[in-house]
Amino acid sequence: MAVVQHLPGDLAFLAELLRRYPVRVVFRGRVLPEGPLKGEKLLEEDMELVVRLHRRAREEGRDYRILYTPDPICYTEVPSDWTTLRRQRNRWHRGLWEVLLAHRAMLFNPRYGRLGLLAMPYFLLFEALGPVVEGLGYLLLPAFYLLGMLNLDFALLFLLLALGYGVLLSQLAIGMETLLLKRYPRLWDRVALLFLSVAEVLGYRQVLALERFLATFQVLRRRGQWGEMRRKGLGG
Repeated sequence: MAVVQHLPGDLAFLAELLRRYPVRVVFRGRVLPEGPLKGEKLLEEDMELVVRLHRRAREEGRDYRILYTPDPICYTEVPSDWTTLRRQRNRWHRGLWEVLLAHRAMLFNPRYGRLGLLAMPYFLLFEALGPVVEGLGYLLLPAFYLLGMLNLDFALLFLLLALGYGVLLSQLAIGMETLLLKRYPRLWDRVALLFLSVAEVLGYRQVLALERFLATFQVLRRRGQWGEMRRKGLGG
């Protein structure tokens, strides 16, 4: 990650920046506040910077806006093997916990408006703790079955409902992009995405949920640890 405090006039510098770093985040130096954890390296520096900008603006009572555009201006290389994918999702989840711990004063705090009462609690309850609940569910289902404590019919129906809800959310997201951004104009693209959203809940989701479950208990022990990310490059 490269965090740039100002852009010089020489565009060759920017070209070199885009060539050397796999992830680019560019900020104006004059809007960057001092870090709340000086000397400490966080895994999700881009997320932490945005949260810090929100927090500082709220504390200073400034009128501000932070806007998001869904259109990518660059693409990154995705993990090409299961080991790298699991390490990536583990790192992302540990990074989320680091940001929540660093800015825990914002949680459920009306001083920070919607950010403190809705956004931060959402990330805590659903994004951070969600894999813990899901992972425990997968681990306890066979245990309860063997102990004779499981209503199998109800458990299967509930599991199908939960997985179906995940498919529905994926399709709603695809539908919104199709409606607003015309990103998937061909019918075949939407059919393929429907198939993938169903296939996702048949093993892929469970593997990543368990990886995020493990990451929750590694936050303090592996604080700031990036891990090896294997990359093949565009020609790989």
